[in-house]
Amino acid sequence: MSTLQVEGLSVSFGNVRAVNDVSISLRAGEVAGLIGPNGAGKTTFVDAISGFVNSTGSISLDGRPIDQLPAFARARAGMVRTWQSVELFDGLNVRDNVLVATEHLRSREVLRSILLPSRRAGNARVDEVLERLGIGHLGDAMPTELSAGHRQRVGIARALVSRATVLLLDEPAAGADRPDRLPRSATPPP
Repeated sequence: MSTLQVEGLSVSFGNVRAVNDVSISLRAGEVAGLIGPNGAGKTTFVDAISGFVNSTGSISLDGRPIDQLPAFARARAGMVRTWQSVELFDGLNVRDNVLVATEHLRSREVLRSILLPSRRAGNARVDEVLERLGIGHLGDAMPTELSAGHRQRVGIARALVSRATVLLLDEPAAGADRPDRLPRSATPPP
């Protein structure tokens, strides 16, 4: 069974057809990429699947139709997306920027997180994801201290920590840092 099934997806803006009759079927663990020039409709396709623009066609997640659901309900159903332009909370460090995306913390856990920051719920999962993405050493860094590539990884970390069924990554390599051009403070410790 397909985890994500998209059939005949089309998006129009007035007389402009941005996406025309696109279908895709993905099973758990599969990875697919959209390749095309600027303006080809890649982001619009992701926007339509995730519920941020109106579309025609059908979209199902784990066999359940979601094409009539708003974006927040699609996210709750297990579909998470990243954005080409990553917006982080400037007043929160990297770890806390990712922590905000952890699954529905019960109110008691939220209160404990506020009153006892050292015992925050979800910290172990957040640290694990940051390490997997090679940015564990930046957990205490503030967003203004990050390169564009590191900001992008924080956005991906937020998506991964949610334990979604489907991740839609919009331009995940945008602003990627070349290892030979990283500032000394950004290189991981030995």
